[in-house]
Amino acid sequence: MSAVAVLTKPINALLLGGAVYGSWAIYMSQNYYKNSSMRKIFVNSDKQYEAVKIGEKHAV
Repeated sequence: MSAVAVLTKPINALLLGGAVYGSWAIYMSQNYYKNSSMRKIFVNSDKQYEAVKIGEKHAV
């Protein structure tokens, strides 16, 4: 059975599409903030942004 024949079945196409979309969603949820344009705006406008760790407890 060829790859085209396998993908023409609706259930196989839905499964493949779901797998691709799911892997994309996981990748984006883990890596989007590292390269986001919003982060670049904050980093470029405020020189102390990188020094501040939001949500982390600092040792006193």
